Amino acid sequence: GITLLIEFLAFNIITVLVGKEAGILAATHNILLTISSVTFNVPLAIAVAVAVKVAYHYGAKNYDEIRKYSYTGVFMGVSFMALCAVILALFPRQLVGIFTKDTAVMDIAMPIVLIAAMYQIFDGFQVVMGGVLKGFKMTKVVSLCVFSGYWLVGLPVAYFLVFKYGMSLKGYWIALAVSLCAIG
Repeated sequence: GITLLIEFLAFNIITVLVGKEAGILAATHNILLTISSVTFNVPLAIAVAVAVKVAYHYGAKNYDEIRKYSYTGVFMGVSFMALCAVILALFPRQLVGIFTKDTAVMDIAMPIVLIAAMYQIFDGFQVVMGGVLKGFKMTKVVSLCVFSGYWLVGLPVAYFLVFKYGMSLKGYWIALAVSLCAIG
């Protein structure tokens, strides 16, 4: 729960910050969050299943099954996110178009959807590996990795890109991508 809270806060603090800058940025960010959340939920579900299977076989000291479920879960999560990355990269306008026809929002969202496409594989990997570690009762390690990735890596990157280079919403999303890569 702490891990999801840390991740939730990182993404939603951006909403507050960009909302102070301009409402259109908050609207764009919320659309992008929705799209990103849809892709994330599948590997999150895989991670929960993997955590249960790994924990069960860890208790039974069945290491071959742990290896099998860990590799299978990572393969499934990463494969699904690779497919999502391709869909995001090929159809960004259509995906954002599900939520709005506003051309200003579309113009802001298009480069950011491509950033989201780039981090999909890392996001799938990090969440499923978090499930594997949780199966080994290493929840503090997972929480520490997520905290470090978002708050010790991502936040400084965001500050640098947004406030030093004026990249606004795009800078925040680049920082989120860096965070997910660091966590993975």
